[in-house]
Amino acid sequence: MSDEKPRQFSDGASTKGDGIPVPVTNVRDQPRSNSKSRLRRMLLVSAVFLVGYISTNGLPGFMPHYAGYTPHHKHHHKHGRHLVGKAAEKAFLEVPDEKSCIKTSFEYTKKPHRAGSEGDLDTAKEFLAHLQNEIPMSVPDEVPIYSAGSPESRDAILSIPKTRKPKAWIDIYYPVMNTPLDRNLQALDDDGKVIWEADLTEHADDTDSAAGKYADAVPTFHGLSRGGDVSGKLIYANYGLKEVKGAQEVGAAGVLIYSDYRDDGAVTAENGYEIYPNGPARHPTSVQRGSVQFLSMYPGDPTTPGYPSYENSTRTEGENIPKIPSLPISAENAGKLMELLEDEEWNGVVRLNNQG
Repeated sequence: MSDEKPRQFSDGASTKGDGIPVPVTNVRDQPRSNSKSRLRRMLLVSAVFLVGYISTNGLPGFMPHYAGYTPHHKHHHKHGRHLVGKAAEKAFLEVPDEKSCIKTSFEYTKKPHRAGSEGDLDTAKEFLAHLQNEIPMSVPDEVPIYSAGSPESRDAILSIPKTRKPKAWIDIYYPVMNTPLDRNLQALDDDGKVIWEADLTEHADDTDSAAGKYADAVPTFHGLSRGGDVSGKLIYANYGLKEVKGAQEVGAAGVLIYSDYRDDGAVTAENGYEIYPNGPARHPTSVQRGSVQFLSMYPGDPTTPGYPSYENSTRTEGENIPKIPSLPISAENAGKLMELLEDEEWNGVVRLNNQG
C-alpha cells in the first residue's frame, strides 16, 4: 500500500502519452533514436545498459551498469573539462523536476512488481523500452533478454569496450526467494483457545485506485523469513535494533516487527492530520515489508555467497538467513498486542504461523 495520497498531474511535466515523463530540464535535449517449498528460485530481472549521461537509482530487481559514453552538451567546459564543485552541483540540481519525479514514481509503483514475478519482468521491459526511446541506441528486432552468465549475456558485456553507442538489455538472475503461502498471528488464553486473531491485510479504498485494486497483491511478509509454527510469551523489545538476528541469538521463538506512530513525528492522526488516503497520516493497517537477511554476514543470494546467481550455479544452504520465523505487522495489530501485555489477567501466549 502506498502512503501517499493520489496526486493529479498538470501538464507541467513533459510526457509521451500515459508513460514515463521526459525529465523537465534546461539542459539541451538529447537526440532520440528512431528505433512451493519455503524457498523457491525466482527470476531477478536486471537491466544492464551502457550510458554515461543518465543518473538513476536502480529500481528493485534492477542492476544498472554504466560505461564510457559521454555526449557533449553545454555543461562541458569549452576545452572539454567537466564541471566541478559548485558549478557541477548547480548543473546537477537543474535536472530534477518535481512534477516529473512524482509522475515517474507513480508510474513505477502503481502496480505490483515483486522481485521474480511477472510484474517485475513487465517493469523491466517497460524500463528497457524507455531507455531505448530516450537514448540514441540501436534497438534489436527482438527484446534483448538473456540468462545471466549465458553466451549471449557475456557477448553483450564483452562488447562494451568496442561499443560507440549506448546499448541496453535485460539479464535474468536466479536468486532464492520465499513466497508467502499462509500466515497467522493469534493470541491464546491459558487453555490454548484463540482469543484474538490479527487481520494481516492492508486495507485501502478506491480513493487511491491503484492501492485499492492491489491492496493484497503482495502479502505482508518478510523476504527470506523462516517458515514455522511457533508459540511463546510476548515480550516487548522496543526498537530491538538487531531485530531477527539478535532475537535468534538470545533464544526467541519468533519475531514480530511493526512501524510505530512515533516514527512519523508530528504527522499523525492524533495531531489532527487526516489518515491516508485522505491525508498524510499513516493508515493504521499499513505494514512495512522488507528482507530479514543478515546483511552483516554477506549480501546477495544466500545460496551463492560471493558469486552471481546463475541458473546453473552451485548452491549452498544459505548461512545468512534466519532460523526463526518473523512477520511484519501493522500498528493497529501491535496496539492490540500491547493491550494484552498490559492485561494482568492474560497469561497466555502468542502463536505465529509463517509458511512460505
